[in-house]
Amino acid sequence: MDFKLKNKLYLSGMKAETLRAIKTRLTMNNPAYSEAEKMGRFTSDIEPELKFYEETRDALICPRGVATQIYRICQTNKENIKIIDNRRTLNLVDFTFHGKLRPLQSPAVKSCLSKDFGLLEAPTGSGKTAIALYMIAERQQPALIVVHTKELLNQWIDRVEQFLKIPRDEIGIIGSGRFTIGKKITVAMIQTLVKKADDVAPHVGYLILDECHRAPAMQYVKAIEAFDCKYMTGLTATPWRRDGLSKVIFWHIGDVTGGIDKQDLLDNGNLCQAEVKWITTEFNTLIDASVNYSKALSELTEDHDRNQLICNTVSKNTGTGISLILSDRRNHCQTLHDTMLKENGIKSKVLTGATSKTERERIINDLQNGRCKYLIATGQLIGEGFDLPEISIMFLVTPIKFSGRVIQYIGRALRPAPGKDKAVIFDFVDVLNPVFKSSAMSRLYTYRQEQIAV
Repeated sequence: MDFKLKNKLYLSGMKAETLRAIKTRLTMNNPAYSEAEKMGRFTSDIEPELKFYEETRDALICPRGVATQIYRICQTNKENIKIIDNRRTLNLVDFTFHGKLRPLQSPAVKSCLSKDFGLLEAPTGSGKTAIALYMIAERQQPALIVVHTKELLNQWIDRVEQFLKIPRDEIGIIGSGRFTIGKKITVAMIQTLVKKADDVAPHVGYLILDECHRAPAMQYVKAIEAFDCKYMTGLTATPWRRDGLSKVIFWHIGDVTGGIDKQDLLDNGNLCQAEVKWITTEFNTLIDASVNYSKALSELTEDHDRNQLICNTVSKNTGTGISLILSDRRNHCQTLHDTMLKENGIKSKVLTGATSKTERERIINDLQNGRCKYLIATGQLIGEGFDLPEISIMFLVTPIKFSGRVIQYIGRALRPAPGKDKAVIFDFVDVLNPVFKSSAMSRLYTYRQEQIAV
């Protein structure tokens, strides 16, 4: 049988039992269908199963990240395998890495470099960006780094300048109103790349996917499948998704090939210890949050007594560093800002998706230079790529459930900084509401899994 690697995995000439086994491996129950069925919603327009393969007259086409798994299936069925490697390699690029890996990073790098494609799983604060740039320098192929926000785009450009000493005007940029492909390295926003992936692919020998737990999203899938480069690495702190499509990450990018353990980072002082303090509220609503979650959440964020409890808690618990108040609603951020100023005399800054780039940079500068100690922000903006080690106290004021988000947000407070011995997280728990209480129980489970004291 032919086992051809290119932008995807193309299989032909296999036995019938091998074909059935591969199709079974790449078929999964549709989480959206299961959820709709559970909630008693209409399901006739939702496929009960998701199939991650395409069958043509000539071949079975699969995501190439699953190549190792499929190869094992073929071996088990005693196939006579002929490997055809049509992946793209380009002329070598003269990269030099200007930096030094930490002792904890070196084993992860060595492991990742031993495989052509796969995932690097490492916590916030482990230096995934530096690791990726080191591997780019080692592989000496023109590289494309894919991100999904302007903040990450700019952060990567800064790090490329820092660690590879490539001048800013020689770094390709795709997104934010620009479309240039660098001779050595390019940073791209997925929203722009997905429209031009076929044009970009011939110039890329190494694909880096930052925050690759987003890979199952159709934008990412469409973009990834355009690239036939030999090397591909996904970077993530947590390869788990709340939509049930976690395994699809591995199918498109590959298995975890290297990682860094959080406890090792804590033991070596690369991360701070954390402590969670639960603050119970008396909020409840007549709205069934299991049916209309958004409306129930709106009522929660508008509740005067609950908001006053948040502001009083912030006022009574100040540290030497920055206090970060995280909400899922823009309006809630503004309400807390106004209440804290009026009732508690606390001046704060608000950072949401509506904040302009110029204002955002000014706010971060004020925080870094001690001109402000209180930041109220939406979780989405503080998530991936946000770097402010001075955060020592965090207030989670809306009922997050998904463990990946909880880990990511808390990670923002775990970065070490001068005078900071630990991070304290205040978690507001709405015990009177079954749905919001259930979210709190999920967070509690995550804290215990992460060995964070509650």
